[in-house]
Amino acid sequence: MDARKLVLCLSGSLEIDFLKAVAAEPTISVQVRCADLNEALAASSAGIGNLVLIQDDPELGREHVEIFHQLNSTVFVIGTEERIADLYHFGVDLVITQPQAAAIVTALKSFQAVSAGEALIGEMIDSDPLPESESAKLATAPQEPTLPPPPPPKPIQNTNHSTNGEIWPAAEANEPEPKNVHKCILIRGTGGAPGRSTIAIELLSSLCRSGQSAVLIDADLSAPSLHIISGVITQWSGIAVACTLANRNDLDKRALEDLLHTLQPEGYLLSGLNAADRWQEIAPSDFKTLIEVCKQHFDWVLIDTAAWEYAEDSEYFSTDPRLEILKTAADLADQCITVGKANPVGIARLVRVLKNYPVKDEYIALNQVSPASAGKDPAGEIYKILAPLAAKENIFILPFSRQVEESLLRGISIFDHNPKDPFAGALNLLASVVQNLGTGKEAVTGIEKARQRRKQRMPKRGYRNKLFTRKSS
Repeated sequence: MDARKLVLCLSGSLEIDFLKAVAAEPTISVQVRCADLNEALAASSAGIGNLVLIQDDPELGREHVEIFHQLNSTVFVIGTEERIADLYHFGVDLVITQPQAAAIVTALKSFQAVSAGEALIGEMIDSDPLPESESAKLATAPQEPTLPPPPPPKPIQNTNHSTNGEIWPAAEANEPEPKNVHKCILIRGTGGAPGRSTIAIELLSSLCRSGQSAVLIDADLSAPSLHIISGVITQWSGIAVACTLANRNDLDKRALEDLLHTLQPEGYLLSGLNAADRWQEIAPSDFKTLIEVCKQHFDWVLIDTAAWEYAEDSEYFSTDPRLEILKTAADLADQCITVGKANPVGIARLVRVLKNYPVKDEYIALNQVSPASAGKDPAGEIYKILAPLAAKENIFILPFSRQVEESLLRGISIFDHNPKDPFAGALNLLASVVQNLGTGKEAVTGIEKARQRRKQRMPKRGYRNKLFTRKSS
């Protein structure tokens, strides 16, 4: 057997004792001694070894093990019994809990022997078929009798559930339906501050007022602002700590609750990055685990992301790791709300995003709509422009309101500041459609009715002239 090339990453006396013990073992050859995990990754990337032996490191995570496996390296970790489950969850091939040199060498040899045996069995399975004489003996040998398939379950007599007195067992008849099909909502938008974060905060408030629990995740890795809008003083980066715990398989309900900020009853915020360079701590796989944990404990999960403002053929889009979070969030979301600002520049940016980055189950929210920025008939103009890209019932008009700015200044929701504001009514309508409590046609109908009411309040053409014209004598 050829010697396996080993990348070694141990420290202290254990490294010296292991080098002495492995020197007499012809099947293992130490190629390089590394000081830390990064050096071990670099050595494997250079093709120096195909075995990696490292001590358990707080920085070791699933991402590192996946890289080693992509480089065709087998990963051995020396760790404690408390960490066995976590390390195997990361994908480690073998966890050695006895930090003695002789025990480590024995474990490496045993693992290689088992691997070689599995490979030999695979070769035997894939080898030439049996000779014809042996095949004939097997064909004429008495066969085991085959049992008939079991009969279908008998119906249960119960006149309370069926008109003919027969139903199938209750376990099949009364299977619980999923509580909520659409649990995860992505809030995305264009550049130029269209109001993504504001709408995300207000949507969270609207969902919670209907008696449901919701968590809002600030996944904007470029310019997080939810903690500022909500008036929360953060002493930690919630998303970074949560992803680190997810990487170590330590993210559970209690750990997640410790990171959340309570915005209102049943409404919570997981804050974003508190330093620009911490985006490197957010791996897509850990972010996915975070979303899955949130789905288990909350009725709704809202994800606020950075601006989708990059060209489809941009080299930056394919090389910036932060944008992988945008793609991951879009894949995980059940629904998407795309936010655009209702002015010529904002609508042009919105059209670009809708064309270049289509997503499933999408609603479009035009924010700060007013005749001053979108013409005399803003809703009609917006519907006309977006008609090739979205159905009318999937477009929501959010009117411009000074009350929103005042509520942001006070750090409270528009529903607490002025629940009768038109913006609050439009947000409630969007929330009801998201929850499948209404349809998009109601949104169109509501806009049309409001337009008709305005027309009815306006005096008829020529009425003012008739009112102030004196009769001729």
